[in-house]
Amino acid sequence: MNHYWLNHYEKSAAEFVSQPLKQVGKTVHGVDVSPEQVQLIVKNIARVLDLNASDTLVDLCCGNGVLTTQLARMSGMVIGVDFSSGLLEAARSNSASANIEYSQMDVTDLSEPIIDRASKYSMYEALQHLSPDDFDCLLARIGGRRGAIKLLVGGVPDLSCLRCFYVSDENYRFYQEREKSGNPHLGRWWTQDELAQAAARNGYIVTIIPQPPGLYTSHYRFDALFERLA
Repeated sequence: MNHYWLNHYEKSAAEFVSQPLKQVGKTVHGVDVSPEQVQLIVKNIARVLDLNASDTLVDLCCGNGVLTTQLARMSGMVIGVDFSSGLLEAARSNSASANIEYSQMDVTDLSEPIIDRASKYSMYEALQHLSPDDFDCLLARIGGRRGAIKLLVGGVPDLSCLRCFYVSDENYRFYQEREKSGNPHLGRWWTQDELAQAAARNGYIVTIIPQPPGLYTSHYRFDALFERLA
C-alpha cells in the first residue's frame, strides 16, 4: 500500500488518541458519526457476509478496531490486519477481546497462516487506498486458499458519484488541487466496472450492493461482495 496513506494514518493515530472515530476518518465535516451509524455499518457487514459463531473473519485494514470489536461479537474469531503500528496500538488498548487477534502487515502481502485460518473477509473503506495492482495482488493471495471465499469490500468511493461528495465548485477544485499535488484527500475513486474486471481476472464472482438507506455514505459509496465457490 501507498506510503502516503501509512504516514497519514500514523499521524492520525498520534493526533487523535482520545478520538477513535477521527483516527479512522469516521466523520462528517470533522464531526464524529453517531453510534447508530457505526452500528448500521457493522450490521450491514454481518448481514452481507452472513457472519456466525463458526466464522473466522479477517478484518482487512482494521485500523484502530472500531468495527473489529463489534464484528467479534458476531463471529467466532476475528483477525484484524493493518499496516499502521499507531492504529494497532490503539486497537490493542481499546478494542481488545478474547476472540480478536491483531497483526501488523500490508494486506497486499497477507500471510498464508492468516489466509488458511479465514472463512470470510471484510475490508471497509480501504479500497480507496489501494491501486488496481494492489487490489489484484490481494485478490490473488486470498484466492490461493482452498475452499469457498467471501470478501466484502465495503464503502467503495463511486467515481460516478464524485460530484455527489464534492458538491460545490469550490469543493471540487479542492479535490482537483489535492490530486494534482500528490496529496489526495480521500483516495482513489473506483468504477463498478473496474471491480467487475478485477473479479474476472482473479476468478471471483462479484455482486455490487447499494449501501443501506440512511447510511451517511450511501450517496457516494457502494459495497461489493467477491465470492468464489468451493
